[in-house]
Amino acid sequence: MAKTAAKRFGSATGALVACTLVAGVLVAGAGLAGCSGKASGLLGGTHDDETEDPVQIPNPWRYCATLDGAADIAGFAMTAPEQVMGKDVAFIQAVQDSTIQVFFGDEGDRVLIRKGVGEGDISGDYNSYDVTQIITVGETPVTMKGNGEGLYSTVVWTAGGYSYAILLDTPAIVDTIIDLVWHIS
Repeated sequence: MAKTAAKRFGSATGALVACTLVAGVLVAGAGLAGCSGKASGLLGGTHDDETEDPVQIPNPWRYCATLDGAADIAGFAMTAPEQVMGKDVAFIQAVQDSTIQVFFGDEGDRVLIRKGVGEGDISGDYNSYDVTQIITVGETPVTMKGNGEGLYSTVVWTAGGYSYAILLDTPAIVDTIIDLVWHIS
């Protein structure tokens, strides 16, 4: 197509016409291949794909039937309770050589427990909280974030070369958080 356009319109103009035609085809194809509908957010929230750029990177998260299956993908094991605050495991996901996360409960009332390689905050929660409190569980400093009244929504810590996070749709008291931290490794 570029050679034909170059012969017809001269080198510079032909190249411009060819690039414009290719760009038009790509834009039209992207419009036809675009997705619509709802996609799930971090703790089960939704967003409308139609308002976002249709170009997407592949989703690195893989669904797993068990924590053992997730360990095969992530390259390390994770232990977590079978139930959290009366909520059963909803699903388990893993990223190759990187992270495991377990969702408990239903959308809107979820608890997420995440473990990843390295040190640092892996919660993905960038909200501002009124209260940040550091407690010690065993010998591990654990940071809890919440909006007061002794209830916390985000919990992070590091131990043994791994980072951990707990995110709660319904904030929890300190004793519940301590119990959770003891059961996660």
